[in-house]
Amino acid sequence: MKHYLLALVLVLVGASACKSTPPLSSRFSNKSRPVPPNGYRPAPAKALELSGENCCGIFLPDEKSILYLSRNRSRHQNSQIYRAKSDGSLEKRITFHDGDDQGISIDRQSQKLLYASTTDEGKEAPLFLKNALAAQKPPSLVELPIAIGPRPAWTNQNFELYTSELDGSHIYRVTQSPGMDSEARFSSNGEEIVFTSIRDGRAGIFTTDKSGKKTVAISKSQNQEGEAVWSPDGKKLLWVRYDQ
Repeated sequence: MKHYLLALVLVLVGASACKSTPPLSSRFSNKSRPVPPNGYRPAPAKALELSGENCCGIFLPDEKSILYLSRNRSRHQNSQIYRAKSDGSLEKRITFHDGDDQGISIDRQSQKLLYASTTDEGKEAPLFLKNALAAQKPPSLVELPIAIGPRPAWTNQNFELYTSELDGSHIYRVTQSPGMDSEARFSSNGEEIVFTSIRDGRAGIFTTDKSGKKTVAISKSQNQEGEAVWSPDGKKLLWVRYDQ
């Protein structure tokens, strides 16, 4: 498939990188809140009664169910994928890994689940195993992905990409590379995957096929790049390049 490439460039002020990042609350305390359009009355928000610490939810294609990450539960500390009805009922754990999961995506054609996990790379890293066995409880490798300062909180932990059925069965490991592979998204036809990877000391944009055997670096830029998304027709990619 031929790709026509786009990139959003986020320009960073060089001096700001040397300063400590102030709390988000103080950075936005003096900014006014957006005003809704006249006549707009949103329904009241409802907190879903879920255990643990939860984030990064997405709707399934039928819009009746959701997937999300959850950690710090009674049976696991690592972030794992859960499914529930959109009202929070009928919660069910999907992944049972001894590593952290992140970056959930769904292929609307095949209903395949795509995500990143440290589960195998953790087992393959002797230093991690030594430290984990010495700890009183298995450590969670990373914080759940959040935005801090000018760019996402990318990690140097070894995440790989996986696909599975929506119930977590038939797990297939897509990538086999040291470093972080995450922020993955299926193309509209489900045949290709775009993702962020840290393979040479910087975050860059890559694509691969469903098998992970045809991986291509999209950009030759020396800048940090991430957060790529497909156009609806699957012919274009849009991502952020951090100019620093």
